[in-house]
Amino acid sequence: MGNIIAQRRQKSKGHIGVQLRLFEHSLNAGLCLLFEVWRWWDGQNLLSGLLEKKGKPIPSLLLAYAARGPLGAFTQTRIAETLEDDQLFEHYAGVSVKPYDLSRFLNDVRFPFEVFWKRAVAKLGTHKLTRCRPNGVLIVDDSALIKTGRKMAEVRKLFDHSKKQFARGISYVQLYYLDRAKQYPLFFELHSKRGRRPKAKPHRTAPIGKIRIALRLLDQAIAAGIRPKAVLFDAWFLGTAFLKELHKLRLPFVSRLSSNRNLIVNGRTVKTKRLLKQKQRYRYSRSLKARWFALPAILPGYGPVLVVCLKHKRRKTAIVSNLLSADPCALVELYRQRWAIETFFKEAKQVFGLDKFQNRKRHGILAHLVLTNLSCLLVALLKLLLPGARSMKLKMLFRSLFRIVADLTFQNGTLIIIIGKTRRWFAKTVSFFNDLQPLASTA
Repeated sequence: MGNIIAQRRQKSKGHIGVQLRLFEHSLNAGLCLLFEVWRWWDGQNLLSGLLEKKGKPIPSLLLAYAARGPLGAFTQTRIAETLEDDQLFEHYAGVSVKPYDLSRFLNDVRFPFEVFWKRAVAKLGTHKLTRCRPNGVLIVDDSALIKTGRKMAEVRKLFDHSKKQFARGISYVQLYYLDRAKQYPLFFELHSKRGRRPKAKPHRTAPIGKIRIALRLLDQAIAAGIRPKAVLFDAWFLGTAFLKELHKLRLPFVSRLSSNRNLIVNGRTVKTKRLLKQKQRYRYSRSLKARWFALPAILPGYGPVLVVCLKHKRRKTAIVSNLLSADPCALVELYRQRWAIETFFKEAKQVFGLDKFQNRKRHGILAHLVLTNLSCLLVALLKLLLPGARSMKLKMLFRSLFRIVADLTFQNGTLIIIIGKTRRWFAKTVSFFNDLQPLASTA
């Protein structure tokens, strides 16, 4: 990034000018930060031993598609139009990208996108900034990618919880990591069609349920060296078989009980909704800003658990965990962190274009999901590295880095980009990445 010089201009208006000496035709000044994160992360090493594609280099195709969300370009044609004649992109990528280049790359069955993503997640455990912390948690949840195409792979009728109605789409199961300093997506998998389960064939895999998919994702996380403080999930995953497998893996869990779930309290079988109606037991907590009470119980088919009944703004919730000696208020705060994956799904769809694709084949769909998760991961690493960006909301971050143009002027044949006063730390970002050592040398 030595070609970018940050200067202060127009002090009366409080603006900063970013001068691009070699890139007179580039309006994507923040795009170079994705390349710097890729370089710091030693992303080129993740591709070693994979397909050596003739023609366009694979890193340029990966990052061009991964930049679709930050640049607001959700189609392959729009990506190519945005990056066409962009000298900044050509400087880092070495080539220009056309729409058919991205289409061929996504549908190339020879490139193992799933293997690449497993390497990328394993790479997170090699540096002290990105590895799992003792206070980190894993969150499991599923989401519906609404698609109406009848010839598209993995599309079926499912229930969309956001709209409370049935729709056609793809069921998507995601594993997400969160701690006090960072959060990023981990492994994912598609939930195949229901109904009759045929035997696996060379060209077809037998479908499995979401419970087994969630266990497979957790096994992959443990194999990658991730040991969380607890696993968080909603009431749908709170099945006896799933809890027993978590016990074998020695993973604590915190979840929510459905209102019709049976519990054994003091030797009597009681439904959750009856526990929530015991008004005399509730007491107020300032830290939670809600009323609560806790009691030990036995979950039929599993064993002893701790149940915390919570009442907040006329809404009652029962939280359950196998951390029997834990503070009930701490369990409530821990379960509240599960909402991070709901925020991730919203941002991934609206900002990164998780559900915006036209691929019909399963390999192309998986390629799109891998590269969208890669884009989310690079932006998460960017927020982790940049000074003052960790607490910044995603939309503000994009306005500051990827959509920063407020005014354009020419001076002595050089394009001057004027950005607003709220983006003053962009100058610090430039010098920060100039002095940052690659991850390979600091691991």
